[in-house]
Amino acid sequence: FLPIVFSKAMGLSESSPFWNSIINILSNNLYLAVAVLFIGSFMLAPMPMFSFKYKGGKIKDYLPQIGLILFAFGLLYFVGFLMIPIIILLYIIYALVNQIFIKNEI
Repeated sequence: FLPIVFSKAMGLSESSPFWNSIINILSNNLYLAVAVLFIGSFMLAPMPMFSFKYKGGKIKDYLPQIGLILFAFGLLYFVGFLMIPIIILLYIIYALVNQIFIKNEI
């Protein structure tokens, strides 16, 4: 998602110090090395993620998926393709929070 963020942020960085700081952070070699290590180790973690496959059942069983899709369309309207990394992060955060609460119930 870095090329998407860079392409959008470069146009916004001239008018906004926020986007200028985002570009500085994302282009930092230390940040990139830590991000690669974190994402690589996270990909190997045995964590269940919810699926977007329809397996039958009631609509209330699919509320997280429907909510994420509706939120993605809302973000697409407001921030354009910058919604892709935001949705990916929300998907991962939801899985982490869900895993923590499932472990606490056992």
